[in-house]
Amino acid sequence: MYKPFGEILGNPDFGTKLTKVDFARVAEGFGCYGQSVTSLEALPEAFAKAMNAGKPAVINIGVEYTPHPMDFMWPSIILQGFQFPEIERVQAVA
Repeated sequence: MYKPFGEILGNPDFGTKLTKVDFARVAEGFGCYGQSVTSLEALPEAFAKAMNAGKPAVINIGVEYTPHPMDFMWPSIILQGFQFPEIERVQAVA
């Protein structure tokens, strides 16, 4: 589950917050061409290299996180009608 849902539900340990994944490196692991860019000025060269790579290519473009303007609504939509189990009845399974 998405980490902010846990925060909204009052349990900051619930869910996960995605880290910065370098998808260019992931692509390289699959035999593709991968390149990361951090500025608009670097895009033309990155596109040229990707087009000339002769194989599938991924250009990883770093951006700042911006919350979705509707994030406050998702818990009520996703959890509509969901009943949380009573704590005494929940058992951990290893």
